[in-house]
Amino acid sequence: MKLKNETVKAYNRRSLAKIVCSLSAIAVCSKFFGFAEKVVIANYFGTGESADVYFASMTVVLSVVFLMKELIYPALLPVFAHSLTKPSAVSALLLRKSLLCGASVLAVVALLLAVFPEFVTSILLPGFSDSKRQMTCGLLRSVSPAVFFWA
Repeated sequence: MKLKNETVKAYNRRSLAKIVCSLSAIAVCSKFFGFAEKVVIANYFGTGESADVYFASMTVVLSVVFLMKELIYPALLPVFAHSLTKPSAVSALLLRKSLLCGASVLAVVALLLAVFPEFVTSILLPGFSDSKRQMTCGLLRSVSPAVFFWA
């Protein structure tokens, strides 16, 4: 009987892990395609130089923020499932670790946006002219702390 219970628990953990990974993959794909859509529309229709820079910069920042939220929410599923069978202190520790991990990733991303905005701009917005690229780098550098606080 004990072996059967262990098998059921292992199956439940694998099933929960599949759900979390599937939700995270869907979130990543939707953010990627949403960002690509905005870049294509801006490229096709065009706007003024300052509007292009603003929308591109804010899209980068908000995409990171929403992507992290979409990745953290499914990761909290195991916390809630775990809390049903374990003491609340164990679940609270797991929640703190999950949120600390998310905050750490956001801090690294904010630092990368502040220190290497040229690299981020050249990768994510390859069609920008030099003047747009310079303005985007300046705006990304100034709004990079917002990535951490908005999320």
